[in-house]
Amino acid sequence: MKELCPTWSELFVYEKKSGRLINRIKRNSRAPQGAIAGSLNNSGYLVTRVSGRSIRVHRIVWEMHNGPIPFGIEIDHINRDRADNRIENLRLANRHEQNLNLSQRTSASHVTGVVFNKKDKKWQAQIGFKGKHLYLGQYANKDDAAKARRTAEINLGFRR
Repeated sequence: MKELCPTWSELFVYEKKSGRLINRIKRNSRAPQGAIAGSLNNSGYLVTRVSGRSIRVHRIVWEMHNGPIPFGIEIDHINRDRADNRIENLRLANRHEQNLNLSQRTSASHVTGVVFNKKDKKWQAQIGFKGKHLYLGQYANKDDAAKARRTAEINLGFRR
């Protein structure tokens, strides 16, 4: 992405403990000096306006610490909290790695990718990978289904 200003440090101060950006200068009437920069958008990301363009705060935080983000690379929130912009919670990721992190959400069984099939009265394991839904089988108990899911995660590179 084209850099919007010579350095983000001219516009913002980064608060290490909270990960927030504070306006270093008065940028406009809605962004006074000393105010927290950004507001939550509908997707849960903090967004601020710079030079008439909306930009996600986590991208600014990353660039303040590490320089420009390479083309085709995204910034991933490690703990999946889109409003947590502490630098230690951010990492570079390609689209595939980003999707792997997003796919780690927990289901009602409290095991990602494991659901109870009421019709068959068995636990079913599944996983999404490269845009495809992979069926891992049905199991008599939840622990066996969870083990199948963990094995698939390791084999597909979700975990080490």
